Amino acid sequence: MAARRSGNRRLVPMVDDRAGDCPGPELTILYDEGCGLCRTAVGLIVLLDRRGAMRPMGFEAAVRGGLAAGLEPAELRRSWHAVDRRGRRFSGGAAVAPVLDALPGGRLPARLARLAPGAVDRIYRAVAARRSSLGRLVPAAVRDRAEHALRRRAGGGDAQRDG
Repeated sequence: MAARRSGNRRLVPMVDDRAGDCPGPELTILYDEGCGLCRTAVGLIVLLDRRGAMRPMGFEAAVRGGLAAGLEPAELRRSWHAVDRRGRRFSGGAAVAPVLDALPGGRLPARLARLAPGAVDRIYRAVAARRSSLGRLVPAAVRDRAEHALRRRAGGGDAQRDG
């Protein structure tokens, strides 16, 4: 993912702004289907997404479906990604605001995330770096509920899990 220098000389994540329109949901969330915390987080987002605006998709399915075009495997696995209908890809902390925008009641939190993109990305990176240990702290009931939401959104399959 590209970055630019902000006024305070810090790197701020940028968006891959490819042109064109993609059919399908408002956002497709690309995530590491082998990561328990990632599956739980995306499953909880799906639970909150009452409009069905987002489609979860594991990295392997994204590669097969062309949504990971232009990303090296290491770059793909480094963070989650949200791809909108126009084909724009938001990665890491930069994906937080678009995901919040698509959720009911998420516009204000999305606006706040856009006001401090560097801070959001640092928080995202800190969580991502500790995802194995943080994943163990998630209660089984929460993981199960999130997993059920992923399966239900995938139409009874296993939420694009390739494992």
